[in-house]
Amino acid sequence: MAVAAGTLAGTLAIAGAQTSPLVPVLALAVAGVIALALARPIVAIYLAVLLIPLEAASARFGGFGLSPPEFVALVAAAAWLLRRIAEGGSSLRSPLTLPLIALLAAQIPGLFLADDRFAVLQQLGMWSAFFVIFLAVLSDRGRNTSEITMGVIAAAGGIVAAIAVAQSAGGSQQVFDFGGVVEGRATGSFGGPTALGIFVVMTVPLQIVFMLRGRSPWVRLGAGAATILSILALSLALTRSAYVALGVVAVWLIVAWRPARRLALVVAVLFCILVVTRFNPASSVVDTNVLLQRISSISTPQTHTAQTRLQLWQATPQMIEDNLPFGVGAKNYPLHAPQYGLIFPGGPVASGHAYLHAHDVVLTIGAELGVPGLIALAWIVVALAGALMRGLRLEEPSHSLAIGVTGAFLAIAVDGIFDYSFGTNAIFLTVMLLVACAARLEREASVSETVPRHAIALRGREPAAA
Repeated sequence: MAVAAGTLAGTLAIAGAQTSPLVPVLALAVAGVIALALARPIVAIYLAVLLIPLEAASARFGGFGLSPPEFVALVAAAAWLLRRIAEGGSSLRSPLTLPLIALLAAQIPGLFLADDRFAVLQQLGMWSAFFVIFLAVLSDRGRNTSEITMGVIAAAGGIVAAIAVAQSAGGSQQVFDFGGVVEGRATGSFGGPTALGIFVVMTVPLQIVFMLRGRSPWVRLGAGAATILSILALSLALTRSAYVALGVVAVWLIVAWRPARRLALVVAVLFCILVVTRFNPASSVVDTNVLLQRISSISTPQTHTAQTRLQLWQATPQMIEDNLPFGVGAKNYPLHAPQYGLIFPGGPVASGHAYLHAHDVVLTIGAELGVPGLIALAWIVVALAGALMRGLRLEEPSHSLAIGVTGAFLAIAVDGIFDYSFGTNAIFLTVMLLVACAARLEREASVSETVPRHAIALRGREPAAA
């Protein structure tokens, strides 16, 4: 072992001297990730989520890019599969397992029919790895796995928000097109403000749950700080679909969860005081005038961006019809968009740049994965709704966790009406982990419903005694 360690150290030192000091550091990091994944796959999954703030740092391998969270997620998925084959494990059954398999199967025809088959292979490979991660979290035997997973996601949202605020706070933002276009929007750890907005807003309900129902004062304090940073990051990202989603999440929490009503009352009182005194505590961070103009543009269809979405929503059904039943293939939407006039100026395609998606989850899935994709999506929605409804019947603390994960899916659903963020692997990884949490809560509800009945049948006692 000493000889092996010395040889490795010497090799890394030579490699670093001939290339860059970062090479041995990265080599050790890769080796550490592989060792962690083989020993504790679930911990490696949590590490992948916590590395989402490094999403912008992507290593290129030809035409394929791999970010740190993607790499760790792939390694964790492979390691869990190896352990599962070697050791077995608990049941993988859930109402969401089969519909997720159907979503993966809907992409297979694209491997033979799509114009860009490598793009199909890329998405199928990454989504398959994320499905394996779903199975890993679903089958984990830890009692607090759902709580820890949601806590890690909430923490990652707070870190991403902190990076966005640090990078863009107090920067100059210019408004055009009556609020439809804003220059200088925050992007944070992602390539664009839209991805930043949806990632942050779907973590906000989890942060609020931990802020009000955390197990310790430190957890509640950290979650409160993450919530404030997330609101500031959303104010800088200026993603309108995220604002609509945040409003829906707020209504959900107030209606369905008593602790949120007290928080809403406090926030309302503070807001009234700020309005009366005209005091802006975040004046050095957020330009209030830009924010108000951006919010006011949500309801108007006259902006160029609103007209563009209407054009996408009108033309994409024709693309779906022309490519029945299997669609154009995963990530092949931009190759077919120019045929339907779906381009915007400033790009290399003809007189403009092709749109990457239909700015709507249903339309994009229908165009790329065809009828099988739409069936799988509808199946997932129905199964997920059932799982969440059963989870909401649980007692504390699981009830609060179900409230938070339901709020996260409401944010995802609302954003999905106006955008398509599943093409960002870090976001889809997070969504799959939330799906796993919903499945675990559903399983917990099933156990709580069936165990008392068995106890009564076997022991012949009253429910309380049993």
